[in-house]
Amino acid sequence: MKPALFGLHPAVSAGAVGLVLFGLLGLNHPLCAAVAFLGGCLADNNGRGKRRWLWAFFLLPAITNPLFSHAGVTVLCYLPDGNPLTLESICYGLYAGSVLAAVMVWGQLFFRWMTADRLEVLLGSMLPQWSLFLAMTLRLTPRLAERGREMAGLSPLWQEKGQWRKKVRAVFSLALALLGWALENGVETAMAMKVRGYGLGRRTAFVPVTVTRRDRWALVGLGGLAAALMAAVITKSCRMVWYPKMMGPENMVLAAVALGLYGVACFWLAVFEWMEERRWARHGLS
Repeated sequence: MKPALFGLHPAVSAGAVGLVLFGLLGLNHPLCAAVAFLGGCLADNNGRGKRRWLWAFFLLPAITNPLFSHAGVTVLCYLPDGNPLTLESICYGLYAGSVLAAVMVWGQLFFRWMTADRLEVLLGSMLPQWSLFLAMTLRLTPRLAERGREMAGLSPLWQEKGQWRKKVRAVFSLALALLGWALENGVETAMAMKVRGYGLGRRTAFVPVTVTRRDRWALVGLGGLAAALMAAVITKSCRMVWYPKMMGPENMVLAAVALGLYGVACFWLAVFEWMEERRWARHGLS
């Protein structure tokens, strides 16, 4: 079953993801990272249970930041090289790791919801060249991965054990074969586009997506949330200072309001997905 966001206009999907990322990077609060990560996991209907790779993006800044950044006034101990290990560097490393993991979750959701056709619908009239480039890139990437798996399955060197030198040569030969296939595919695509008249002038396009009343209400709601979060970012009502000493927002009431609005921006997609699943299940179409 496709995600329910496919039933909305591409502008709604792109605007929702953009609003979440804007609030995550602009508000600069650790709760925003936790809320964004949890909201992205709940909205990801097809990727549940496939997020072990996110630990690498979380642990990389969390481990490296205290080792290379020694700012902060709360010294916990001293490293063997004599540099101090501070509480502020550890906390900021954990925050940076959670932000990176949340960005990866929402980036995965964006490229899952915004397929090549939906990007073409969204950007075809405004940026036709860039929309065509993105659509072709999104189309080529999975085909390249699939062709690489096929070539790797046909090579007997991948099944041998202990032959690491032969496997290294097999990797280079596979990369050269994939490069040749990609160049040949690019030439064929360019010739087909030239035959169809690309580059001769402005082209008409058929847009199989209409803006419904639900899309209009969703865009109005996203616009209101964007204005509120923009005001919170400009006034720094939710901003947290990490160095040289950790300090929270000055006005906790405004910070709570900003965090609540950001929670709405993160979780409404999961609620919408859940409501659509219930509606399909009620009609026996799940």
